[in-house]
Amino acid sequence: MSATTEPLEPTKRPDFFYKYRPLGSDLERQRLLQIVETSKIYYASPASFNDPFDCKVPPVGSFDPYFLRYLIAAQNAKSDEDHAEVYWKFLAIGSRTETERNAMHADLSAAEYVEFKAFVERIRHKVNEAGVLSFSAINDNTLMWSHYADHHRGVCLGFSLEKWPEMKLALYPVTYSVQRLPLKFDEQSFRDGRLIQAIAYTKDQSWCYEQEWRVSGKAPGEFSFPSDALVGIVFGCMTSDADKARVRRAVVGRSHVVLYQARMKEKDFGLDILPC
Repeated sequence: MSATTEPLEPTKRPDFFYKYRPLGSDLERQRLLQIVETSKIYYASPASFNDPFDCKVPPVGSFDPYFLRYLIAAQNAKSDEDHAEVYWKFLAIGSRTETERNAMHADLSAAEYVEFKAFVERIRHKVNEAGVLSFSAINDNTLMWSHYADHHRGVCLGFSLEKWPEMKLALYPVTYSVQRLPLKFDEQSFRDGRLIQAIAYTKDQSWCYEQEWRVSGKAPGEFSFPSDALVGIVFGCMTSDADKARVRRAVVGRSHVVLYQARMKEKDFGLDILPC
């Protein structure tokens, strides 16, 4: 686990990823020690995020009436049989009469527009109920240390993707944009993941320094991770000796957890991450 100042290519998955943690209160110290000692980490609610745009459903840009009807019908299905009927109805559109095909591709009626608005509202509700776990691809960013690690008085946890296979498959990069990506309800956007990308994996360009990767979907709360996935802990350049001692006690007997010290560079505005 080493410092990673250089930005990663958008599709290049890091070998290690990082979680900055504050230690400014007894509760924050308790939560940090709980992560280290019990191997449980918290999926946060989007309502707690410091970016008011994060995980908010953007405006609808465009939609394919046929595919939108399919999505709404699939969501309204009550049983496996209903799902199968909906699936085959839309999949086998080529076997329908011309009148039926035209009806499925026609503009939405006023009643269908009302249902469409309710469908988007249900998406908002589901997003608000989801939990999100965020990481950074870098462990030496001075802004991250200031914003998320109590002004360099906290720590940065380092995790190995190789030791956490589930996360290796689930983790995706956040993309950064000057504009909110509009929702496009069409089959290609659905298959490419652009719907979920627009809602949960796109942020304002001003946050690009975070180099964030995240996973979403679980309900907010604590979830276990493999104990050997935590492979390093970096002390901030202002972390107190008392907090360092607490962390050292928590990792006694866990030789795979390497401790590091962030130190201010002499000539540059930046940090060196060195074993300690």
